[in-house]
Amino acid sequence: MKWKIASLGVCLFLSCTLSSEPFKEGRILYEVHCSNCHGLKFEGFEQLYPPLDPDRIKSLSREEMVCLLIKGRAPEKKDDFKSAMPGFEKLSEVQICNILNYLGNHFGSDTQYHPMEVKAMITSCKDQK
Repeated sequence: MKWKIASLGVCLFLSCTLSSEPFKEGRILYEVHCSNCHGLKFEGFEQLYPPLDPDRIKSLSREEMVCLLIKGRAPEKKDDFKSAMPGFEKLSEVQICNILNYLGNHFGSDTQYHPMEVKAMITSCKDQK
């Protein structure tokens, strides 16, 4: 019995989601933490916050995506928007995993993030200056 409970716990933890609706937690977390700037439909807000560009998202490595959420980024001269993206250091690895899996699913990526992978990347991001 203990093995069944432990196995169930591991499966739930590794899957990043506890819902029967795929990517529901990621959608909710996106709506709470990201949509104020990037919009519910990923459209952004003119000259303040950029829309989420599928090509840009696909061009970033998995670690770059995690670090972007953790550390945020300042606008660069080439950018059309003027506001910095804040870092979300208080999000857990499961929350980051859920957000990235939601975005990946929306933008056509078939790769999934896993909490243990994200946890290692978070440590790497925090070590970067």
